[in-house]
Amino acid sequence: MRLRLAFMGTADFAVPSLAALIAAGHDVAAVYSQPARPRGRGHKPLPSPVAALALEKSIELRTPEKLDDDAVDAFGALDLDVAVVGAYGLILPQAVLDAVPTGATQPAVESPTKTSNQRKSGVRTSGSFIAAPAPEPSSSRAVFIGAGVGLVVLLGVGGA
Repeated sequence: MRLRLAFMGTADFAVPSLAALIAAGHDVAAVYSQPARPRGRGHKPLPSPVAALALEKSIELRTPEKLDDDAVDAFGALDLDVAVVGAYGLILPQAVLDAVPTGATQPAVESPTKTSNQRKSGVRTSGSFIAAPAPEPSSSRAVFIGAGVGLVVLLGVGGA
C-alpha cells in the first residue's frame, strides 16, 4: 500500500528511515527538518543530514524555525495518510498531530529509560517498537508505531 506521508527529522539517525520510505515507493509529500546551521571550520550554514537527502532526492524541503500557525496550516494542506517523526528537534503542536487522518497524540520514545517508564505506565512495548492507542479510542482510531529510539510513526488506521 502506497502512503502519502511527511517525514520530520534532522539527525543522521533519521536518514536510513527516510531512505527506506523513499525506496519503498511511498509518496513523500514533504520533508521537515531543522534549518541549516553553521557547522565546520568555516561555520558555513549546512543542511541537516535529513535535509541533504531530501534535496538529493528532489523532495520538497520545509525548514521552519518553529511550527507556528502558518507552518501548521501548510502541514495540514498536505493531506497526509501518515506523518513519520524521527529525531526532528521540535515539539509537535497538537494541531500537527491532528492533521493525521484520525488525530493522534505524541508519545516520547527517546531512550531505553523512557521506554522502560512507558512500560510501567501501561504503554505496550516490544523490543524497540511501541504501539499505543489514541487517548479517545471511541472517537479516534489512530495508532503509533515507532521503530528504534526516537522514531515515531503516526498512522491513521480508520475513520472516527
